[in-house]
Amino acid sequence: MLLNWIGRWIFPGLLIRLLFPVHIDGIEKLPKYGPAIFVFGPHKSEFESLVIASHLSRYWLRFFAKQEYWEKHPIIGKLMTGIGLLPIPRQASRALLAQIDLGVEVLKGEGVVALYPEATRGLNDDKMHRGYPGFAYMSLRAGGAPVYPIGLIGMRKLERADRKGLARLRPGRATMVVGDPVFPMAFRPPEHSGLAEKALERVLVKPFVTRVSKELARLSTAMYDDKPLPIPGG
Repeated sequence: MLLNWIGRWIFPGLLIRLLFPVHIDGIEKLPKYGPAIFVFGPHKSEFESLVIASHLSRYWLRFFAKQEYWEKHPIIGKLMTGIGLLPIPRQASRALLAQIDLGVEVLKGEGVVALYPEATRGLNDDKMHRGYPGFAYMSLRAGGAPVYPIGLIGMRKLERADRKGLARLRPGRATMVVGDPVFPMAFRPPEHSGLAEKALERVLVKPFVTRVSKELARLSTAMYDDKPLPIPGG
């Protein structure tokens, strides 16, 4: 509990909120508690999770991060666990399965999962790319947990590269725009109402992911690209 408190209120905490103020448009749309999935996009900055968590500190947001952070830096790994981060393998095929399983576990415990559907940062364009289906499977397998799209505007301005090309935080302002919740069963065609669970998943996932991805593009005023970003190591 101590690490959790440190993570949410001191790191990133008050200092981050002061240096990187974020206006949240539509925060009243967010639920008071889970189960819920908050999806953010487009994903452009290495530090977005830090800034987002500080401004939505009333939630214990369960973000995902590469397992190698825990393996290379055990002490940092413990702190990351304390602030709610969940480790997943770097390999794309294993990461998706691990992410789904962990996400469902959090949702069934009435928690809040937070993720970027694009799965990696799109550094070379200003587009919102179609997301990967992990969040859709989580939602379906957790009984239809609502998905809240949250568009990100100006997050890239909060980081700069130093002389070695490493990312560094730069004080500034950004915006988050909260959309209405999206429910997976809203995409169930009447003719498929009697399908078995796995077959129904296959019918629902693609339109569900596309709808949420397009909504993130609209909320963030980004151009939508129906092509997913390639995942490093995939």
